[in-house]
Amino acid sequence: MCVIVSACPVGAIKQRKIGPILADYPEIDEDKCTECGICIKECPHGAAYKE
Repeated sequence: MCVIVSACPVGAIKQRKIGPILADYPEIDEDKCTECGICIKECPHGAAYKE
């Protein structure tokens, strides 16, 4: 599981499977997201960012 899923204090991030061979990836529910930035700090791959 992606570390940012468990790091989100409001549960705005879920894992989504994109195929049988490809890995799951995190998906952010923008309606739930409070833009606290914890996911950005916790993501070891730099995949979570703010535009």
